[in-house]
Amino acid sequence: MRTFMMLVCLIVGSITMAPAIASSAWVHVNGSSYHFAEAGHGYNEDNRGVGASWNFKHSGNTVTYNTADVFIDSLGEPSGYIGKAWEYRVGAVGMGAMAFLMYRDNFDYIKTMPGVLPMMTFGTNKVRTRVTFIPDMGGDLDVPTLAWQFMFRY
Repeated sequence: MRTFMMLVCLIVGSITMAPAIASSAWVHVNGSSYHFAEAGHGYNEDNRGVGASWNFKHSGNTVTYNTADVFIDSLGEPSGYIGKAWEYRVGAVGMGAMAFLMYRDNFDYIKTMPGVLPMMTFGTNKVRTRVTFIPDMGGDLDVPTLAWQFMFRY
């Protein structure tokens, strides 16, 4: 729980300080997920939470940035991550990956784990939607999942 609270403090600090240190900063509102499972699977698909992205660097069509979020996960427990995202954008669409360190209190007794997941973003330079693909992780989350967030620039 201490790791989770430190992550929450880091994200809240990032949201409040990001405009002062970043060329652009975004606030995330975590939304929903879809689990490719049979009806009545019991996974939480209302993944409310908040986060931020900051320190965007653009090089041609490639964008890199720091990102962090806290949210209620697919098993209804608090989770969070901090990481680095890479996107290749063409027009309104971006495709890429996110490397992260994630805190989960309910994944096969592992509290903190690293990961890399594919993602896509859609939108404008003011509002975007990020969709992340989570493969079958075995254990408690044994179905592929799509999760999405809404991102607002400030």
